[in-house]
Amino acid sequence: ELFGITIHWYGVILTSAMLIAFFLFLYLAKKNDIESDFSLTMFLLAVTLAIVGARLVYVVPRFNEYFTSWEGFLRAFNISEGGLTIMGGIPGGAIGIMIACKIYNKSVFRVFDLVIPCLLLGQVIGRWGNYVNGELYGMLMPIEALQFFPFSVWVYDPELGAYGWHCANFFYEMVLNFIAFIIVMVVIFKYKDKIKVGLISLFYVLWYCLVRGLLERSEEHT
Repeated sequence: ELFGITIHWYGVILTSAMLIAFFLFLYLAKKNDIESDFSLTMFLLAVTLAIVGARLVYVVPRFNEYFTSWEGFLRAFNISEGGLTIMGGIPGGAIGIMIACKIYNKSVFRVFDLVIPCLLLGQVIGRWGNYVNGELYGMLMPIEALQFFPFSVWVYDPELGAYGWHCANFFYEMVLNFIAFIIVMVVIFKYKDKIKVGLISLFYVLWYCLVRGLLERSEEHT
C-alpha cells in the first residue's frame, strides 16, 4: 500500500512494460527521423484505446455480471479490480496508432513495423504479471521430472479445488515472444532497407497466431 492506496504488482509490471516499450520506440523513431511529438501523441492514444479495448473484450462476454444492474455497469469502468485482455488491447492500440498516423500524415505500416518490437518487449515483461497473479497456466504437468519452475508452476486450480503443478504457459509465451523480439530487432537494424514495409507487422500477426494456437491446446485459465 502507498498513501492508503493498494497497488498491485500486476499493475506495476504492466506499467513498467508500457514505459520501457515507449522508450524503445523513442529510440527507434529517432533513428528513423520520426519526431518526438508524434511518438508521444501515438503513445497516449494507443495506451488509452488499448485499455478501452482490453476492458471491452473482457466485460462484454460477461453481460450478466456487468450489464444487468447499475452497480455492475459501474464496475465495468473499474479496471482496478482486474479484467483486461490482450485480445482487445492489441486492436485497440492499433486504432490509436492509426489515428496518430492520420493526424501527423505518417505511413501506418511503417510506424507499425517500428511498434512491433516495442509491443513484443512489452509482452515479454508483462507476462511476469501472470506469474505474480498465478494465472495463464495450462494443463497439469504430467512429467514429474519437470514439476518445477520454469517448466511448471504450483498454483491453485479452482476447477479441481486443489493445488498442483501446471504447465507454465505464461513463461512459454514469454520465451517465444522474446525470440520474436530478437528476430525483429535484427531485421530492423540489418535488413530494414531490403524488406518491404509491412512485412514485420505481418510476421508479428502470424507469429502471435501460431504461439497462441499452440498454447491454447494446453491452456485452462487465462
